[in-house]
Amino acid sequence: MLINNRYEINAAQDFIDHGGFGRVYKAIDNSTNNTVALKQFSLNHNTDRQTLKAEIEHAQSLSHPNIVKYLDYFETQSLDSLGQSKTEQWAVMEYIAGGNLATFI
Repeated sequence: MLINNRYEINAAQDFIDHGGFGRVYKAIDNSTNNTVALKQFSLNHNTDRQTLKAEIEHAQSLSHPNIVKYLDYFETQSLDSLGQSKTEQWAVMEYIAGGNLATFI
């Protein structure tokens, strides 16, 4: 499946983990051929979406060896099972092999 005409995932094979805000997938960035982590959020309230976007944009400016780098943010539109339009937010992060954060804590 191609997300945002750029990120290739196989949802069944590339699923990494899920949390309170969404799911994380391993993906290939077709423009750079790099492996990335693609985090999908499902926040449909406009205030939550804008807050998330602002937080990710701020995190993109951070650079530290102990912080996973945010590379990109985008939104997609789709229809839910009732035919209602929904917005999904996606964060593109550097991919760190070896599992999720809980594995290391």
